[in-house]
Amino acid sequence: MMQMYPQILCVSRQIYSEASDIMYSEAILMLFPGDLVSLRPNSEDITTPSEHVWRHNPLKGIGVPGPHGTRTYEAPELDGKMEPHIFARFKQVNFELDFAFGLGDGCPSLFVDADLNIDPKDRVSFKKHLRRTKILRDFTRVMSNAPKLTHLKIMLEIKTMPAQNPDLHDDDDNLPELYFRTVDTKAVEMFIEFSILNPLWTLINVEYAYILVINPW
Repeated sequence: MMQMYPQILCVSRQIYSEASDIMYSEAILMLFPGDLVSLRPNSEDITTPSEHVWRHNPLKGIGVPGPHGTRTYEAPELDGKMEPHIFARFKQVNFELDFAFGLGDGCPSLFVDADLNIDPKDRVSFKKHLRRTKILRDFTRVMSNAPKLTHLKIMLEIKTMPAQNPDLHDDDDNLPELYFRTVDTKAVEMFIEFSILNPLWTLINVEYAYILVINPW
């Protein structure tokens, strides 16, 4: 890991002009689902919002340039630190699309049969739950503010609860682990199958992108 000291940008105008491009090109920003959910504070989503992220809402654009490097935003100021026009200057973004669904957040548990297939009714319920999210649509809107992204990395991991299946509970110690692993793997497959990632196809300012699917087991 490379340690950076952005305070040096404040030393002089010349140092800022010479060093800022390096920082915005080499630094990697980490983005999380809650960072996007926080942009719609009055709506419910499939995960909880992060706190104190944005100073202005990037869904409203990156503002209008003013004198002496200032920026004017029409949207009201928020309680966070990151300004959208600053965020848009970074060239590398990692998006950790990490979901841990429990029984208390409205996500249905998934029933796995003896052949390790998800019950069709649970597939419908899970699809309905996932279709509530605006995270990927908001993510593409925020990313489209950037003139160019050289690297976009999306790490997808889903953990969810299995429904009880008495046929799968026997004396085999390895079976419960396989049961949980199957539910998480099927959840990731359905997340992709249900076209939740489709808004990413509208991004035309990305030079190189890839999706890393992580199995929590």
